[in-house]
Amino acid sequence: MIMQLQTWKRSLLGRLLYFSGLIGIGFLIISFIVVLGSFFFVIFFYEVMNRIPSHYEAFLWLFLLPQASFALPTIYAVRRMTHLEQRPFASIGLRFHRSSLREFTLGVILATIPTSSSFLYLYFSERISITWDPNPELFFEIMVLGGVGWLGVAMWEELYFRGYLVQTLSQGIGLYGAAALTSIYFGLIHIITYGVTPLVIAEATVAGLFLTLLYFKTKSLWAPIGWHLGNNFLLAHVLPIPIETLIQEIPWVKINGQPLRLEVPKLFFQVELAEGESLLSWEMSVIAILAYVVISLMVWKLPWFRPHPEMEALWRQYVKSAQPWARLREWWWQKRRRETDGGD
Repeated sequence: MIMQLQTWKRSLLGRLLYFSGLIGIGFLIISFIVVLGSFFFVIFFYEVMNRIPSHYEAFLWLFLLPQASFALPTIYAVRRMTHLEQRPFASIGLRFHRSSLREFTLGVILATIPTSSSFLYLYFSERISITWDPNPELFFEIMVLGGVGWLGVAMWEELYFRGYLVQTLSQGIGLYGAAALTSIYFGLIHIITYGVTPLVIAEATVAGLFLTLLYFKTKSLWAPIGWHLGNNFLLAHVLPIPIETLIQEIPWVKINGQPLRLEVPKLFFQVELAEGESLLSWEMSVIAILAYVVISLMVWKLPWFRPHPEMEALWRQYVKSAQPWARLREWWWQKRRRETDGGD
């Protein structure tokens, strides 16, 4: 019975289900801790700080940092799976080497292109209005807590989507199939953040494809993590696009009879959507997709994204991708050959 269980856990479907179970249990534990922690958060401000927490502080402490803490069960689950598969954790692509910082920095720089393109389009098309309103009293908190928070979010999403899922699925359906499937999944997950529309799903799916390309080219997660961190930090705090779904409430914590409100703190600008305008349009989607095409070509052509020899060696040794199209072509030629032999 134990041997059968171990064999099942080593199958492709078994590994995916086991991994999903580990992730799910970890996320539930973190969520339970966050619910309890939200009460202590308010008590701390009332009793120790002698004031009411701002909406911005509530966002950083009760939304962003808990989201970042999901990195802990994700790292544990991936480590557990790589141990089960008898391969090093570093083969996922999360290993420090001489090029790690360079790849991470390049990822952050690339993130400025689609983000600034979308922001500038909204501004020059007069869909948003900008008010200079720096937030010096929260500058340190935004830079430190925001940086740590978005880094944690980037780490667990990249470990989950680009790291373990892409590598595991590629063993069954090949690299291209794994890239397509995980990118669609990535797009559907972001419905929670941006809402249910085909444009949102398409843009997030294209972003997932780009991140998978970045992962394939560098054989490392540092560049995708850098891009993810830079993109989220810029969209939230530097070049903020007014997304209503990011403004949330915690109904179980009330201050003066009102639910505790979570609002994203801005570093420099307050941005409002013009009356009657919508963030979602085919023009903006085309601009965003074109920006992803541009940075994809940069990743594909520029020598800066060549993999480090250590990561290339790990990838070659442990990432065994299926070749479904090669098998299909072989089956087709064998079928043709049998038909030809039969005709003769």
